[in-house]
Amino acid sequence: MAASILSHKTLMVVALAGASALAGCGPDFQAVANHLRQQTIDQQHQIDTQQAELRNRDATIAQLRDQAQGNSPPLQTLPDDRLAQLFTIAQLQIRPQTDSWEFASGKGLAGFRVFLRTLTADGEILPATGTLTIEAFELGDPPAEPRRVGTWKFTPAEMKKSWYNGMGLNQFAFSCPWKSPPTTRKMLFRATFTDALTGRTLVADLQKAVTLPQGVATTAP
Repeated sequence: MAASILSHKTLMVVALAGASALAGCGPDFQAVANHLRQQTIDQQHQIDTQQAELRNRDATIAQLRDQAQGNSPPLQTLPDDRLAQLFTIAQLQIRPQTDSWEFASGKGLAGFRVFLRTLTADGEILPATGTLTIEAFELGDPPAEPRRVGTWKFTPAEMKKSWYNGMGLNQFAFSCPWKSPPTTRKMLFRATFTDALTGRTLVADLQKAVTLPQGVATTAP
């Protein structure tokens, strides 16, 4: 009887061990999901990088065309071999904190507050100044074209005053007052920056839903 009980227990242990082994040999669905998620993130990052490179290339071509046609004077800068020895700006980023803003306490929303960073090719934050143009567009449902609601320009001196590095912010912040408030939450922000050191022109876009002032009749949800 004791031998039978022992044999029964032995069989249970073997069965449990076998089940555990089979489970261990099965697919790790969590690992597969994590891998696919990371692949998607990497692919989107690659797409975003390529789109930014195309925007910057087009902006540089437009700048050179204007200079060739005499519409804008060529910017005096260092030779390429000397620029290659320096940390220089290669990326422009509009920060997601960009939104409608109350410039004076208690006065209500009066414009956009646009946050920017200038970055090296390796993604390191490096403040740079130059000429900056910020545009805001309302985005309607297709096939409607984006509608520009404002353009704001800033000089190198104004950019320098707009840099904030306290509390780990390390970003530019620009006030862009409205002539009239936006009528839809879905907006596109575009920044076009020409670096005072290198003469390079960089472009960045950001789409986001903004906060609307109370009482504004919206044209889109």
